[in-house]
Amino acid sequence: TAAADFEITGLAEISAEPGFGPQGSSTTVSGENFQNIKDKKVKITLVRKGIELADIKTSVKVDSDGSFEAKCTIPTENDGPYKIKVESKADDDGDFYISDTVDFRIGTIMVLLSDDESVVGDKIVMTGNGFKDDGEWNATFGDIPIFSEEQASGTGLLRVGSDTPQFFVPQVQPGEYTITVWDVEAELTVETDFTVTNYTVLDFELLEAPNEFNVSIDGWNWPEVDGDVNDEAEIIFVLFNETDDWDMDVRQEGTPGSVAVLNGTGFLNDAWWVVPDDEVLDKGTYTVNATIETDNDQEYFMQLDFVISDVHKYVSSRKATFRIGDIVSFNIQHTFGNDANQPIKGGDLKVYDPDGTLYWDGDKLTTWSKFGTWYEVPNSAQTASGNPMILLDDAPLGTWTYKWREDDGDTIMEGTFNVEASEADVLVGQITDINQAIEDLTDDIIGVGDSVAGLKTDINSAVQAAQAAVDASNAAIDAVNAGTALAGEALEAADRAAEAAGKAQDAA
Repeated sequence: TAAADFEITGLAEISAEPGFGPQGSSTTVSGENFQNIKDKKVKITLVRKGIELADIKTSVKVDSDGSFEAKCTIPTENDGPYKIKVESKADDDGDFYISDTVDFRIGTIMVLLSDDESVVGDKIVMTGNGFKDDGEWNATFGDIPIFSEEQASGTGLLRVGSDTPQFFVPQVQPGEYTITVWDVEAELTVETDFTVTNYTVLDFELLEAPNEFNVSIDGWNWPEVDGDVNDEAEIIFVLFNETDDWDMDVRQEGTPGSVAVLNGTGFLNDAWWVVPDDEVLDKGTYTVNATIETDNDQEYFMQLDFVISDVHKYVSSRKATFRIGDIVSFNIQHTFGNDANQPIKGGDLKVYDPDGTLYWDGDKLTTWSKFGTWYEVPNSAQTASGNPMILLDDAPLGTWTYKWREDDGDTIMEGTFNVEASEADVLVGQITDINQAIEDLTDDIIGVGDSVAGLKTDINSAVQAAQAAVDASNAAIDAVNAGTALAGEALEAADRAAEAAGKAQDAA
């Protein structure tokens, strides 16, 4: 006798794609590890409870590698579960067969969605039929389970308990996804495409703010609160760093308000959170976690960084240099916690002349307007009030100091500005200088006239020109003193004085 080892490396195996279909439709039956002997073929039949009911294909050629593929027409049997069987007789002299079966369902298996595209958090209704009666089914959204170990109805309809399946679009990035529904016992799957258009949003008004600052919070594309599939509406907010964590008291409506919740469509509207004071939270970088888990066990989560920083406060004079006669005003900014529900009280301003003497004691700063994330004192509230700061004629020139103070007198910030003479005073001085120069020129010309009597006619012309310059200069001074427009008559008079002076010079 002789013996030898023999290794079987693979068994015959078949598949049908799709694994279901109505009578007369097509499915592709494939197989591998069948015999590759010349002229050997396989037979494909429809089987139920071990009984061959119909031939599907009686002679399918096997390729040299033992594989085959055949497009088959589904027989006209009643709807229900069957098996497709592939068989070949490997030995003509005996009863040795190679065969395999695969589950197949005759009839339509269908899954429909209430929408085939939507944003994260929207509710979707899913209907389906043709599944195994009372059979187990599961479903995934991409690779995320949305239904598990559910039972179809006695007529093969998809059910969750006794209800039609509903779910919320999972928290996935926008894009194309495949929803796959498994008929577990029949080992069949149905796929349908779904498009996610927008992701979950959590919008903090600021990601950097000081202690005691009121931060506005909004959000959208969170799960719907429909009162049926989901009643959970509160997002749980937690602030943490490397060493500790703190529950965040996020609220809605006016102070003290109520706990912030999503509305029915998954929006977080007009919520707010006051950053705790510096006894609770130090300045630095923290992380915010926002989480909600729906009643049907779907979780939504957002995370962002938040920085606790210095208070925004700022003051400066509206101009670096003011002139006598100007009204002095300031740029004044402060966050005051960014809480529109609280009264804004901003202290006062005091202004000191170059000698340090109090010149202007400002009123309480009670009028503030919201600009962005802080409040400002409008310029009109400073210049049109009953106590504007006007630089009078006797105000000293030089560097002045101002202080913005708290109500208790502590200085918030301070700074300086310069005070110069008015433009009218400057122009009068310039014209006076011209006048003096012309008078000096007149004296010089008269002196020359005394020495050179023979040139009397020319000297007289020069004297007359110089006198005209003096007259023009005096007219310019009178125009300024009379309050005429600096850019008008006064400047024109000054121009005439300069022109007359030039003629006097030429004549001399």
